[in-house]
Amino acid sequence: MLFKVWAQNCVRPKGMRIIEVFESDLKQEFDKIFEEACDLKLIDPFIYDDDGDMVQVDDEKTSEAYSKIKAYWNKNKEISSGDYIIVEAESKFDIEIPNACYGDTGIIFK
Repeated sequence: MLFKVWAQNCVRPKGMRIIEVFESDLKQEFDKIFEEACDLKLIDPFIYDDDGDMVQVDDEKTSEAYSKIKAYWNKNKEISSGDYIIVEAESKFDIEIPNACYGDTGIIFK
């Protein structure tokens, strides 16, 4: 099962620190990490013309970036892009709530 777990330093209503989520939420997390890596210039998945203008997305670079994100997930079974982590666990009682979440983008694309 997949769970979204907010860190202790985030204000959440009682009982809302851990919620069950779906594969689509995990995919959205991958997309957030990809976008953040682009914003931070950790990756550059674009093709440019001779004038330096972006003309299209490089599918190979994009695929390589998502492969890194998926490999990180497959190894750790948790991933974060901010105030929470998405974690795979048998039940919410198997989850340790972190004190803070900083995001894994810098780790994935170091």
